[in-house]
Amino acid sequence: MSSRRFKAPGPIATFFALLGLGILLSLGSWQALRYQQKSHAEGQRDALAEATPRPISDLAALNRGELDFHPVTVRGEFLSDRAFLIKHRVHQNKPGYWLVSPLRLPSDELLLINRGWVPYERGEAIARSLLEASAGEQEFHGLVHFLDYVVADTPARQRLARGEASEAILLWDSYDTEGMHSALEGTTAQRAVIVTLAPDHSGEPYPIASLAHITEPYLTAEKHFGYALTWYSLAVALIVIYAAAGFGVLHAQPMATRA
Repeated sequence: MSSRRFKAPGPIATFFALLGLGILLSLGSWQALRYQQKSHAEGQRDALAEATPRPISDLAALNRGELDFHPVTVRGEFLSDRAFLIKHRVHQNKPGYWLVSPLRLPSDELLLINRGWVPYERGEAIARSLLEASAGEQEFHGLVHFLDYVVADTPARQRLARGEASEAILLWDSYDTEGMHSALEGTTAQRAVIVTLAPDHSGEPYPIASLAHITEPYLTAEKHFGYALTWYSLAVALIVIYAAAGFGVLHAQPMATRA
């Protein structure tokens, strides 16, 4: 009885197999790390869901990370000359923006507030009208959202650096809190934190305030686990295919000639 001996495929096949294996393992490890991070954040969020709201009068506790995903109350006055519209936000299958306004705290520091969703068609006009109607000190409550991963809106940051973004309403392609901080004159949070207002702060008819993107995020820890499992499974499949080729299992059979 003959036994098969392993003979490595050619150098080109081996190179691409190792390259593919490295890519798949890197993607799997990245998703596994994101799974761990999201699991921690979701556990922290769930544990604090029913916590007593903490009042915020300055940025100290936010900078220390003590209030991440914690219910809070905050008092201050919205800036009348600056707001941000975050693109590509969907509500009930309709495109729109998140409206983010800087709130001046009693400490004179600035805190970003996600006021809710506005429709794409009239988003900028609605934002301007809300800025005009937001004068005076007010009290709000919501959740502190800490972004463990910030996607930089590089074009928007470059426009700011060149002094080309002087209008009151600035459009952003991503939820780039760090970039938004750079557009403000004053002391802002040292971390990627933003307070998202609770649903009862919705306007008539806009903005539509919601905590759904925090409490029910699209990319949950479970989804990251599924992605990691997929990439690792593909890596195992690649190893099996390479080994099968080396043992000659995948040799093509000649086609039978027709009579």
